[in-house]
Amino acid sequence: MAETDKKVTVFCRHPSGVVLSLYREEEAEERAASARMGYPNMSAPIPVASITLNGAREDVRFHGQENRILGLAGRTEVPTDFWEAWKKQNATSSLLSGHVIFAETSEQRGISRLQEVGSERTGWEGIPQENFGQGNKVSADIESMRQRRG
Repeated sequence: MAETDKKVTVFCRHPSGVVLSLYREEEAEERAASARMGYPNMSAPIPVASITLNGAREDVRFHGQENRILGLAGRTEVPTDFWEAWKKQNATSSLLSGHVIFAETSEQRGISRLQEVGSERTGWEGIPQENFGQGNKVSADIESMRQRRG
C-alpha cells in the first residue's frame, strides 16, 4: 500500500460503524492451503492496517430520541489505496453488495448515492413504534394473558 494524499469519503449505514482491516495476502493464501490439507490455522489473523468507519448514528440528522437510522450514514475520510485494497480483499462482502458501505470521491456524490440506496433496509433498523409489539411472540403472550384474565 503506497502512501497517498488522495482520499475517498466512505459512507457507512451500519448504526455503530464498521472496522475495516487489511491483511497480508500471503497469510490468507497460507491459511487456505493449510485448511485444504485438513489443518486449518484457527489463530486470529493480525491486520496490517485498520480504519474504523463512523456509523449512521454519527450522521448529523440522527436524533437519539427517535432512534431512526433508515436513510442515514456516517462519513469517514479513507485513503483511496486503503479503500481499493480492502474492496479487493472483500469483494464478496455483503457490506458492499448490500450497500451498507460505499465510497464516493465527493461528499455531494455520496449524498446522491445515499438518496438512491437509503430506502433499502440493512436489517439493523429498529422496529417502527407503530408496529412495536404487533405480530411477535411477546405480544401474542400478552394478549393471551389478557384474555385469560377476562
